[in-house]
Amino acid sequence: MRSAFLIFFTLLVGCAVFVASTGLLGTTLALQAGERGLPEAVTGVVMAAYFVGFVIGTYVCPKIIEEVGHIRAFSVFAAIAATSVLLHALVFGAFVWAILRLLTGGCVVGLYMVTESWLNEQATNQERGRVLAAYQVTSLLSLAVGQWLLLIDASGITPLLICAALFALGLVPVALTKVPEPTPIPSAELNLSYLWVTSPLGVLGTFLVASANGVFFALGPLFAQIAGLNTGQVVLFMSLMILGGVTLQWPIGHLSDTQDRRTMILVASVAAATLAGLAGLTIGRSIPLFMLVAFLYGGFTFSLYPLCVAHANDHVRAGEFVKTASGLLLIYGIGASIGPIVMGMLLGQFGQSAFFGFLLAIHAGLSVASLLRMRAREAPGIESQEPFVMLTRTSQSALGMLPSEQKREVEDQ
Repeated sequence: MRSAFLIFFTLLVGCAVFVASTGLLGTTLALQAGERGLPEAVTGVVMAAYFVGFVIGTYVCPKIIEEVGHIRAFSVFAAIAATSVLLHALVFGAFVWAILRLLTGGCVVGLYMVTESWLNEQATNQERGRVLAAYQVTSLLSLAVGQWLLLIDASGITPLLICAALFALGLVPVALTKVPEPTPIPSAELNLSYLWVTSPLGVLGTFLVASANGVFFALGPLFAQIAGLNTGQVVLFMSLMILGGVTLQWPIGHLSDTQDRRTMILVASVAAATLAGLAGLTIGRSIPLFMLVAFLYGGFTFSLYPLCVAHANDHVRAGEFVKTASGLLLIYGIGASIGPIVMGMLLGQFGQSAFFGFLLAIHAGLSVASLLRMRAREAPGIESQEPFVMLTRTSQSALGMLPSEQKREVEDQ
């Protein structure tokens, strides 16, 4: 028991270190692109390349891991990610930075895959739900903590050096862990027609929420910089949005287990749209009030992706939970890639007002879609709904820890 706990703890520490690096890196590059005069539209493309790399890595990384093994693959991904970060400091240019962002995104999804497959392999069926929850909370908190590292020194290459060091350090606890090689990682599947027939709202909701969340992570720092926030306020803004997701995701999700899931998707999307409008109004008038609104907005918007996954799983047969969630992961990656590109053009054309205006429009669109779907199809019985699980956009390796998948394994035995 003690050995298993030590393995879980070591893997979570390694994950926390490299996730903190990704949080710091995204904010640093967005701010430095603005400081160096890179046009907003170009910055949007550069920052979106990270999510494109994430999608590509979802297909490529399982083959690399199967070919060379988990430990060697983890070492390769960490080394390439650290090198890519350092090259940002040596070469400045939109094309080069976009390629480096793409490489980093592909490597990060590979790091997620190795960590998640080990966690999945070590956990018993009874433990997997708790392990997944601890892992998701650790990931979100690490993203928030990574923002604060920018206060050490926001200028020059210092934050990039910190990011590279964290990628290297994240390798140490994982490489020293004595864990048997897990089973091969399955490739993600994207069968859009199957997903659309199964759950149109799950597909559309995942895409829209991913576009909004991709905009936040890719261009949130640039928006805050344009709006006149100083470095400390930018860090506070980014971290509060993420912490809102940590704080509110579970109670919102738990409430969705007690009623038609689409009702909570509607409530959360209406709340997010309202808060996005309030954020746009308060940022120039009261920074404390703006920060409170940002915290609440983060809580609702980061709850919507797992709500959409849970809603889709409410409508599938046993044995199709992972297939469905895996496809939605890829939909999320596509949406997160497109959102920043569109936002970059809007920021360049309309300035800071476009940021929360775009987010308001996305969540308002999801609200309308929720209402239409509630009229088009009856809700499944409450007793047949799958339990809500906290989820962030990581990799398909985490899906084996879904309670739905555990139930299927028990039924098959």
